[in-house]
Amino acid sequence: TTMNPITASTSSRTIQKPRSIVWKFYKIPIDPAEKLVTCPSCDLVLKFSGSTSGIFNHLKTRHKKEYKLLKDKLEEKELAPDSTSADREFAKSFATALLPFRFAKNPEFRNFLLHKPTEYSIPGPAKIKKLIDSMADEHVSKMKADLEGIQNYTILTNGYSDLKRSYHFYSLHISFIDSTFERQLRFLTLKSIDKGDHLAISGVLNNALNEFGLRFNECSLLTSDAASPLVLLAEKQLIDRYITTTRPTYKNPLVFWKGQCANFPKLSEIARILLASPASAACSERTFSRCSDFIRQKKRNRATIGTINSVLIVNELSRSQRPVSDTEEEETDSELSETDQDTMEDDSDEDIDQ
Repeated sequence: TTMNPITASTSSRTIQKPRSIVWKFYKIPIDPAEKLVTCPSCDLVLKFSGSTSGIFNHLKTRHKKEYKLLKDKLEEKELAPDSTSADREFAKSFATALLPFRFAKNPEFRNFLLHKPTEYSIPGPAKIKKLIDSMADEHVSKMKADLEGIQNYTILTNGYSDLKRSYHFYSLHISFIDSTFERQLRFLTLKSIDKGDHLAISGVLNNALNEFGLRFNECSLLTSDAASPLVLLAEKQLIDRYITTTRPTYKNPLVFWKGQCANFPKLSEIARILLASPASAACSERTFSRCSDFIRQKKRNRATIGTINSVLIVNELSRSQRPVSDTEEEETDSELSETDQDTMEDDSDEDIDQ
């Protein structure tokens, strides 16, 4: 038999062994016929005849610190997760948790990845719940201090009801004109109520205002949609209800009164009261834009009213703190359709409220 010579094409397919760690330390000789290598640390000239055993032993025994650093760096590189594998695991989490695809662009999740410490242990469900409750409580304390001395404000409110689960929530925002004639809009809280008539709504909003050091009789206007309980609420409380129509944009009356407040101090104070209401109650309406995603999910949701309330508060707080571009982008993002979500089921359940 005749043996076929190794050609360039067959040799190119030969799998080459990984380069030795020693060449991360020593300088590779330019001339392949070179038999000597100089140690870069101690300048000792070492014999090298094709095998790295001698120079490896020198590195390992004489320069232990440098060897350890090189070895650790090499191991870290080998253990570093591959981006493709990470992408696949990330995609799996969407499938198993039934998350809408838009969550991949969630600003808070991306901030978490940016600020996550190297040594970080992901908290469990119970700790997450505790953190959300704590953040909701901290908001009340901070906002109460910020609103100290505020009078003649506008209430913005909107309701959400899930008759199937007997959930009723009302949001509470306030708007006011500050001393520099800038309109300020503040989210206060969300409250659950047993029923949605004007008496119940009035009571829960009054209690909510008291939590922030505000009084109902200091409210000048109420901005809302045309829901009959809210219309009746304004009538019974003797509050003017602002009709949510678009204001002209070619002229800003706040700019005028800011310049005239020294000349007409009393009139400017009246202007601060009358102009405190924004053009619509859209901020309160958006509070519940995805409330059903959390409440009506097919996964058995055993969260208590208090937990749902805290989740919605932190959700609204986080959204209100985003840059405008992020908020607008999220509202236009595509997501799983309701039909798709309704057909997907998950048998897993973790009860953190019992």
